[in-house]
Amino acid sequence: MNDIYGIKNNKNKYYGDEKKPPYIFKSKSMNSLCVYCGGVADTREHLPTKGFFEDIENMDFQILPACLACNNKFSRHEQYLIHYLEYLKKYLLCDYEISEETAKKLQKNPSLKQKIESGFELLSDGKVQVTYDYESIEIVLKKIAIGHIAYEMSDVFMEEPEHFNYKFIYDVSEEELDKFNSVVVSDVIPEVGSRLSESIILGSDGQIVYPWRVLNDREYRYMTFTNKVYSGVRLVIHELLICEVLWCS
Repeated sequence: MNDIYGIKNNKNKYYGDEKKPPYIFKSKSMNSLCVYCGGVADTREHLPTKGFFEDIENMDFQILPACLACNNKFSRHEQYLIHYLEYLKKYLLCDYEISEETAKKLQKNPSLKQKIESGFELLSDGKVQVTYDYESIEIVLKKIAIGHIAYEMSDVFMEEPEHFNYKFIYDVSEEELDKFNSVVVSDVIPEVGSRLSESIILGSDGQIVYPWRVLNDREYRYMTFTNKVYSGVRLVIHELLICEVLWCS
């Protein structure tokens, strides 16, 4: 299933709040603003993070305006998470080998390699004790969530979310996972004119259903949604890492 970008990034028409386009379109015809800090946007932000995917040749990334400082600020944290997930696959999946690209990049960055490898300690009973840089992962996931909400819902949230939580799959119960994987049903529609407003599903009872968007054979999936209390994003990366971020609507 590869249905993530039914709404193209170069959408010309917009019927929502006239103050929002500078934050959600990178265009030469307007003074675009950074979706993360509100400063002048001099670069293009691509979502999702390219390094999460083995093949990006035919992908149509979401594009948002960002300043160079914010783009650079996130880079080292993204590299940590990308390569950490590779090592996690190695320890969780049978016969999985670290990709050549990851091996080459870490060879050029020995401090990052040491930081990641130190997070996996083989114990005397044969089990592996896993630790990780919570702050780096938090920074990346919040950044992605801000971007998806801006792109899909035309809402810009620069403040700290009301709720933020992520877990690796080995820490998630079946009950938690079932609840997390369910669609969100709401009485609230997203802003008219937003990209999400063109792709929501109307349920038989008149309620709004917010579905999952799946990319590259489940390498990555996400959901943006809103209700009377929260606007939020759920993320799943490589079926290894799940995350929910919520802001007050």
